[in-house]
Amino acid sequence: ESLFIKRYNTKHGNGGFIFTAMVSLFAMFFFLITDQNGYSFPEEMIPYAILSGILYSTASVLTFEALICGSYVMSMLILSYRLVFSIIYGLFFLHEPATIYTYLGLVIMLLSLYFTRGRREVSEKKASFKWLICITLSVFGGGMYGVMQRVQQIKFNNSCTNEYMVISMALSAISLF
Repeated sequence: ESLFIKRYNTKHGNGGFIFTAMVSLFAMFFFLITDQNGYSFPEEMIPYAILSGILYSTASVLTFEALICGSYVMSMLILSYRLVFSIIYGLFFLHEPATIYTYLGLVIMLLSLYFTRGRREVSEKKASFKWLICITLSVFGGGMYGVMQRVQQIKFNNSCTNEYMVISMALSAISLF
């Protein structure tokens, strides 16, 4: 997805949120089509879905902006750290056990920054303050989006995940269009 966003931005310049909106729209259609249990939209679930839609669309816009003004390699590497939010949520709030693989994965993620620092593309496009703000907020928004998905799954016992995603992706598509 990010490769296509970068290519679209290179070809069409600014205003490429239409592409990102299309990604959200097609994701929404995917969840509409793949639902097998019939639709159920509990009122209590809707605020979670709305918050997730806001987090997803905001993170998408900020990712797009980060790819415009920063290095693709560093941006994508740092964006992959959104996963840390889910790991922390699982460890500290759900009290899931950490294994050696959990710690090994975290160490490898940190080492990846060290090993990427000397890449040619990274040195061609220096990190700007705008890039730093965009990438930081995108990681936070994307990470919290993942946490919200898990919170919703637990609270509603995985009974309305597709409905939740339909609302989130619809809101994201509308706001990005």
